[in-house]
Amino acid sequence: MLLVLVVVAAVSVMAYGLLASASTGTQIASATALRLQRQYLAESGLNLAYYYLQHPEASPVSRVYGDWGNVHYPGEENITLGDMPGTLSISVTNTANGVFEIESVATLEGDTHRASASVKLDKRRTFGQAANFLSDVTLGNRVTITGGVTTLGSLTLDASAVTGLLSATNGPSLGGTEVPDDAVSEYPVSMNYYLPYYFKDGKRYTAKRLTNGFVFLTLLDLDVVNNPYNVWYADTNVQFFLVNSLSGSLITRNGKNVTVQWNLTITPHVGLPALVVDGDLTISGPNRTLNLNGLTYVRNQITGSGNTSTSRININGVFVSGNKTSAPFRNYNGYTLINFDPERASVQAVMDEVEPIQNVTIQSWKTTAYRSTP
Repeated sequence: MLLVLVVVAAVSVMAYGLLASASTGTQIASATALRLQRQYLAESGLNLAYYYLQHPEASPVSRVYGDWGNVHYPGEENITLGDMPGTLSISVTNTANGVFEIESVATLEGDTHRASASVKLDKRRTFGQAANFLSDVTLGNRVTITGGVTTLGSLTLDASAVTGLLSATNGPSLGGTEVPDDAVSEYPVSMNYYLPYYFKDGKRYTAKRLTNGFVFLTLLDLDVVNNPYNVWYADTNVQFFLVNSLSGSLITRNGKNVTVQWNLTITPHVGLPALVVDGDLTISGPNRTLNLNGLTYVRNQITGSGNTSTSRININGVFVSGNKTSAPFRNYNGYTLINFDPERASVQAVMDEVEPIQNVTIQSWKTTAYRSTP
C-alpha cells in the first residue's frame, strides 16, 4: 500500500512537471511569437514610409516641407494594417538634402518594438529633347532646333529646320516614339514653392529678390555666402536694358513677364535653370540677341514688340513651354535657335516638388531590442 502511494505520488509529480513544462513552453512560444509580430509590424512601418517617400503622390496625409526643402510624407500615428493586430506610429524627418530618417514604433498587447532606417533619394528632372511643348505647335521657317522636339499636342513643321527625335501625342508621330506622361510639365514654376530658398550640393541658399523690375547695367548679388550661384527672383515684371550678361539664374513668379531690350547672355551654374518666366518672354526692338545657356522655361508665350525680324534667341540647353492652350510664339518674327545640351538638360535638388525620383539608396536599416512600455 505504501509502495503504491509512493508510485502514485511520483507519477503525480512527474505529470505536474510535464504540464508545467508544457505550459512554460507555450508561454515562451507565445511571447516569442508576439515579439516577432511586433518586429515584423515595426519593419512594415519602415517599408510603408519607404514606399511613400518613393511615391509621394500616394501619401495618405498632407506632405510637408523639410528643413532641406524636400517635400515628403511626414508619417502618421496609430496606423493599422488591414486585419493585422497592433498599431504603428511612423515619423519621417528630412535630415539633409534628399536624406530622410524613418522611425517606426509597433505596439501590440501593451508592448512596443522600434525600427529605424535612413534613406537617400536621388531626385532630378532630365529632359531628352531640345524643345518641349504642352500644346499644338507650328514651327516656322525661322526656327532651328537641333536635338528633337516633344509635344503633348500636334506638331506642324512649316519649313523649319529640325533634327532629332520628333514625338507628338496628337497627330502623326514623326519618326518618334510614344511621349511619356511626364515628358513636359510646368515643373520649373514649382520653384516658386521654395523661393527665396534653393538647394544645391546638399546646402540651402537664399535667392535674391528683385525689388525694382528695371535692370540696368548689372545683376550680381555680392553675398557669396548665402547666394553663391547668383539666383534671382521677381514678383514684378522685369525689363533688361544695357545688361550684357548674367552669370546666374532668373525666375519670375505670379505670372510676371520678362522683357529684353538689349543684347543679353544668361549662363547659370550647372544644375540650375537659366531663365524661368511665369508669364511672357518679350523681345523688344530690332537687332536684339538673347543667349540662354541652360534650361529655359516660358509659361505663356515668346512675344515680340516692334520690329523683331533681325533679332535672335539662342537657347543652348533645353526649352520648355508651359502654354497649354495656344502656340508658344506670338508677334515674334525673329530667329529662334534651340540646341540640345545634355549637360544642361538636368535640374536637381532645386525644384523638388515635381522632380521625379531616379534612384533610392537605403543607408541603414535596423530594429532595436524589444522593449516593454511603462
